[in-house]
Amino acid sequence: MGTAVPMYLLSKTLIVYVGTLLVCHSIRFRIEYLFLF
Repeated sequence: MGTAVPMYLLSKTLIVYVGTLLVCHSIRFRIEYLFLF
């Protein structure tokens, strides 16, 4: 049971990290799209 909590926290931070990366990428893509057209 000692390894269950760190793995849960690790997966949670990984999901948050990937989500933030996707949001930043979509915002950057939207800004470039607005500047192009």
